[in-house]
Amino acid sequence: NVLATYLVLVFPFVLATLILAKSSKIRFLSFVVSALFVSAIVMTWTRGAWIAAAVAALIFFTIYSRKTLRIFGVIILAAPILPMVLPSSVVDRLISIVNLSDSSISYRIYTWIGSIRLIKENFLGGIGYGTDAFKAIYPQYAFAGIEAAEHSHSLFLQILVAMGIGGLLTFLALVFLYFQKCAEYIKKPEDVRSKFYVAAALSSVIAMLIMGVFDYVWFNYRVFYVFWIVIAIGCAFVRVGNTEAERQN
Repeated sequence: NVLATYLVLVFPFVLATLILAKSSKIRFLSFVVSALFVSAIVMTWTRGAWIAAAVAALIFFTIYSRKTLRIFGVIILAAPILPMVLPSSVVDRLISIVNLSDSSISYRIYTWIGSIRLIKENFLGGIGYGTDAFKAIYPQYAFAGIEAAEHSHSLFLQILVAMGIGGLLTFLALVFLYFQKCAEYIKKPEDVRSKFYVAAALSSVIAMLIMGVFDYVWFNYRVFYVFWIVIAIGCAFVRVGNTEAERQN
C-alpha cells in the first residue's frame, strides 16, 4: 500500500514528462518509465491505487486535450470486452471492489464504523494525533476481532479522529484553495510547460485524496512528506509562472 501510494503521487509527473518531451529519445524513455509505473501500480494489487491512478490520468489528459473524454467514453463502452483482454486475476480483483463480503473490504467497513463511533464522542477536538492515541482509545469502540487496527483506514476519518471537525475543515479549506490556485493558472495561456506540471501536481493531489477515501495514506511519514512536497511544487510553479508573466507584461 505504501509503494502504491508513492507511485500514484509521482505518476502524473511521469505523464507530464512524456507529454513535454522534446526529443524522440526522451519521449521513448518517458514512455518506458510510464509503462513501468503502470505495471508497478497494477502489481501492488491495491485497488484504491488502480482507481486513483486512472482518475489522475483522466484529469491530466483532459487538461491536455478535451478529446480525452471521448476516448474515455469509448473505454466505458468497451468495458464488456475487457475481461477478454485483461488477465482473469486482474478482472476478479476489480470486480471484488463492490463485493462487501471480501475480507479486506468488510474489514475496512467495520473499522470505519468503529471510527465513526469514536468520532461521535470526540467530534470537536479529536483524541490527538498519532497511532499511539488511536491504539489506546479505538479498541473501546471497535467491533470484536478488529481492535488491533492501527488507524481508521480513511484519511478523512483519521483527521476527524485525531483533530476533530476543526482539523478536517482546515484541511479541506487548504485543499480547496490549492485546487483554486492551480485551476486559475491552468486556464492561462502563458508557459505551457509549467501549465502541465501544475496539472500534474493537481492530478497527483486529487488521486491521493481518492486513495484517502479507502485508506489512511499518511500512515507512512515518507508518503506524508511527499504529499506536501507535491503541493509545494504546484504552488511554486504557479508563483514562478505568475511572476514571469508580470515581468513580460
